[in-house]
Amino acid sequence: MKTKKKTLFYYLVLFWVVIYSSFDIYAQKSQDGKCIDEIKLAEQIPTATLSSLTTEELIQEYLNSRNPGYILIYNDIQDAFKHAYNDFNGLRELLQRQDAATKLIEFYQKMDPSAYDLNWSSVKKGSFTFSFVFIEVLLAHERILDKITRSETKVLLSELLKKNEYKILHPEKYSVIGVQYNVYSIAKLLESKGKNTGISQTLSQTPEVNYLLKTGSLQNDEVISFVIQKAREFLSTY
Repeated sequence: MKTKKKTLFYYLVLFWVVIYSSFDIYAQKSQDGKCIDEIKLAEQIPTATLSSLTTEELIQEYLNSRNPGYILIYNDIQDAFKHAYNDFNGLRELLQRQDAATKLIEFYQKMDPSAYDLNWSSVKKGSFTFSFVFIEVLLAHERILDKITRSETKVLLSELLKKNEYKILHPEKYSVIGVQYNVYSIAKLLESKGKNTGISQTLSQTPEVNYLLKTGSLQNDEVISFVIQKAREFLSTY
């Protein structure tokens, strides 16, 4: 129990490091007398550049922005995405790209959770760790889920399960938060693609899982094992 609490505390420290470093631009520019609207305007990708960026470049632009961090400061994921969508034209462009789902899955497959160096600074550790969270949550967005094909569903679910296993085995790196959003993405994928198998209905009718689907938050550890079990069942029959 002490180890778990110590790991969670460490992870929360990383969380605040990432958040404060991400939003430091607000504090600095506020001191210069600029209003929030001007700051947001300055962060937009120029229109001419926006259309010329590849989808892979758009994904990286989104990761490099402050907007993915909204999921960590708003009450629930839907609220966070609404603000990010309104605030950043890069996200709006990405979500309307027809190849967005395919490119996000390819991007996620290339992400190696073991490529973590204990000698990195706290900021770099936090940025690396949360990059998985931000991509997993983006993959769970309804506009992305609608674009995922049948074959891509199996590929993505297998990749999510593989990374889930690694995160659980290495709590010193990913802890509760990293697992939480991974399981959220798995649950959202099952909800979207499991309607014909009955798994979608099972998830939505299970109060704790339904809460996860609505908010992105875990009420207890049993939710994790339940969702993972349903994911494996889905893979074996899909």
